[in-house]
Amino acid sequence: MSEEFKVINPYNEKVTTSFNMEDFKSVEKKIRKLKSGKKELSLLSTFDRANILNKLADLIEKNQNELSALIVSEIGKTIQDAKVEMARSCATLRVSAIECTQLNGEVISSDHFGMTQNKRGIVEWKPVGLVLA
Repeated sequence: MSEEFKVINPYNEKVTTSFNMEDFKSVEKKIRKLKSGKKELSLLSTFDRANILNKLADLIEKNQNELSALIVSEIGKTIQDAKVEMARSCATLRVSAIECTQLNGEVISSDHFGMTQNKRGIVEWKPVGLVLA
């Protein structure tokens, strides 16, 4: 049986929601499932990636009031601070959408290293997969 985690409003000390804590095996299973989609995600074009990020920003903007209220009840921020957090999240997603279309790579001259001359190395930037935070 997993342990229940309660989210408590810091102002009125009421439980806003609760969920079951995951055990290590359950988390590992979910990570494996996420990793299994890596190949499919690697096939997405930068155009598709940018669209996904912009759609997420659109969803956050559309649900800004509800999400801000959730932040207030779970964390205790002021409604103004919560709305600023929503705006910052949307801005970060939109900038990320622009940047993901700019990651083309670079050409590095081997002359810089002294061992070889008149050669070039080509670096192509690609997403590497799942990041946990």
